[in-house]
Amino acid sequence: MCISNGKVQHQKGAVSTMTDKKKLIELFPDWVNCGGGGSAENTRMKGDIDGNSKQQQPMTPNDIYSFWFHQNSIKNAKDTNDESQQQQKKQQIQQNGTKLHFLSDPLYLDRMLMCWMQGGEAMDNKCKPFSNLVRVVGKYVYGIELPSSLSNSTVTEVDELYRTMESKDFLKEWKNTHRKETLVATVILLDQLARNCFRYTSEAFAYDKAIEAVLNNIAKLANRSEKNENNNDDDDAENNHTIENLLSNNDDNNNNKNTNFQFSECFFISIALQHTEVMKCHNMEAKLVKTMCQKFPQMEKTLKIMKLHEDCHNDVLQMFGRYPHRNNQYNRETTKEEQEWLNNYEELPVWVKSQMMNSMLPS
Repeated sequence: MCISNGKVQHQKGAVSTMTDKKKLIELFPDWVNCGGGGSAENTRMKGDIDGNSKQQQPMTPNDIYSFWFHQNSIKNAKDTNDESQQQQKKQQIQQNGTKLHFLSDPLYLDRMLMCWMQGGEAMDNKCKPFSNLVRVVGKYVYGIELPSSLSNSTVTEVDELYRTMESKDFLKEWKNTHRKETLVATVILLDQLARNCFRYTSEAFAYDKAIEAVLNNIAKLANRSEKNENNNDDDDAENNHTIENLLSNNDDNNNNKNTNFQFSECFFISIALQHTEVMKCHNMEAKLVKTMCQKFPQMEKTLKIMKLHEDCHNDVLQMFGRYPHRNNQYNRETTKEEQEWLNNYEELPVWVKSQMMNSMLPS
């Protein structure tokens, strides 16, 4: 995903995203040092910003959290702000005298948002070790048929990873729809990491149907929690709820980790809703962002950006009822109106350009 002002450069015969490596290193020194997740001592994912790394195969939802949310970014990274700005931020992250969870901490988000949103070749390379995990979870947990274009050697690797995960009971973890971290990790794996791993190929969007199922499971988890809170045993009541209920029980006195969603977790659920071509999901996302504004006032700046980005996605859906730049990946015929829009390349949103295949580029 790429929602920053960074440029996506295209060349005839090749498509690549370019990231300002020096700027990325300055803003995320700990990401470079630890290779993208957790501390150098306790993470599977060790390497440098170019993806030159010796990594064990990630297999669990915890591996996703360790890599993607990179807890040490806020703990160890050097802050370039002066002392007064730093003090202001420390005051921002206090609610009723209680320090926020790091995933809802503005200081943490300041350090991570560029890395998540800027994208680029370096970030794609760091995500590639998750490629076969995407395929295993997509196929064996959510029933997604793997692309027929995969090589025999890749299919063999996927099957071997499946057998290893099955023998270690890791697949049971991915099938646990009652655990918040599992559901959020699955959203990140199939929505974010899949797009990084398989950029400019049809496989980048091959797991979107699975994401819809995961989002439905998240809504069920939120609604189940609300019914329990209200002692409501009516299963049909679930149909009247939507995903914004996942924040209904977020408060300082709630010790239930499965119903206490943090800002960063909600952020990627919101992005996944935004990525769908289903208008109902976008309406759900709008309600979720509104609820996030109430629950996370310290994230006002980021929430404004989220709202603008959702409006941009909605504009495209209102015009075409789908995202035209995905037509080739979905084997859809491009209409005359869509082609005219795509041909106006300089005016396209950055998030459209970031996933366009060569065949969709204007000649």
